[in-house]
Amino acid sequence: MAALLLVVDSFLPWYRPAYGDTLNGWHQMGPLEFILALALLVWEAVRLAGRTETTQRRADIGTASVAVATVVFALIFFLVRLSDGGLGAGVWIGLVLTLLLALAAWLLIAGAGGVKAVKATVDEMGDHSPDFPDFPE
Repeated sequence: MAALLLVVDSFLPWYRPAYGDTLNGWHQMGPLEFILALALLVWEAVRLAGRTETTQRRADIGTASVAVATVVFALIFFLVRLSDGGLGAGVWIGLVLTLLLALAAWLLIAGAGGVKAVKATVDEMGDHSPDFPDFPE
């Protein structure tokens, strides 16, 4: 839900730079954050539709990973814009939604058994990667 609201919030006025017009969250580095939020929404829709053939733990780890990436880029975007001054309501709403997304990612990781369990699952996924044939040189 936080990702959906973050995408909606991206169209609100986020900041007013010194040179004039009010800009929304899609300006400068913001698009990567919102594209990741959209990817998170699509992934969750696929999971809800039952179209994945992955375990619940792996799906939760995937969701948490994309959520963490979204949070990292959102915080970088916020810190860069903080020095510009003239922050609008959208950036503060976005910051709250980003913190909620971080909480959701943390709860997913905790539900998957914590960081050690996540690492073990990721290592296990690496053990099942297909062997690629050697190509002639």
